Amino acid sequence: QICCLVKNNLQKGCYTTVLQIQEALKQLNEEFRTESKPVVETRVGINTGEVVVGNVGSDERLNYTSLGDPVNLASRLEGLSKVYGTWTIVSEFTYNKVKDNFKFRLLDKVAVKGKQQSVYIYEFLGDVAATPDLKLQQYNQDFFDAFSHYESGDWQMAINIFNDLDKKYPEDTLIKIFIERCLAFSANPPVNWDGVWVMTEK
Repeated sequence: QICCLVKNNLQKGCYTTVLQIQEALKQLNEEFRTESKPVVETRVGINTGEVVVGNVGSDERLNYTSLGDPVNLASRLEGLSKVYGTWTIVSEFTYNKVKDNFKFRLLDKVAVKGKQQSVYIYEFLGDVAATPDLKLQQYNQDFFDAFSHYESGDWQMAINIFNDLDKKYPEDTLIKIFIERCLAFSANPPVNWDGVWVMTEK
C-alpha cells in the first residue's frame, strides 16, 4: 500500500514512479503465476497540498515524515482503490494540475471517513499518448453524462445511460457500482441528496 503526496515540481516524477511500479508488478506477477505463487497487489493514493515535512519526534526517536490533512486524504484515497477496483486514485486537487499531461477517468464524488468536505476522485490511467485515445474520450463523455444525472438525483436517466455503458463495457466494475446505487436510490430516494457518497470505512 502506497500513499503519494505531490508538489508541483514533483508531479511528473511521482506519476512516472507509479507507472514504473505498475509495470514492475505486472512482470513480477507473470513470473509468480508461472511458479504457481500468489500475485502481489498494491494501491496508490495521490493528493496535492501544503504539509509539514521533516524529522518529527525526540532525540531518542526521530521519524522523517509528512503531516497534515492532505497526507490524510492521500492515505484515504489509497484505501478507496479496493472499493473501486483500481490501482491508483488521485484527488481533484492533483487532477486539476496535471489533467493535460496524463490520462484519467472520473470515479466518484466522495466524503472520506472522518471528513465532511467532499472531493471528486479520479483513476490514473497513464501517460497521454501521442495520438488521442478516442475510446477513452468517448467513455469519459458517456460516463460524465450518466454521472451528472446521478449527481442531480435523476435516477432513471442515470440508470438508462449506465445500462448502455454496461453493455459496452461489461467488465467495468465501476459502472455496476453506480447501477446498483441508482437502483437503490430510485426505490428509496435519499434525503437532501447532494451527489456525495459518504465513506464509512478507511
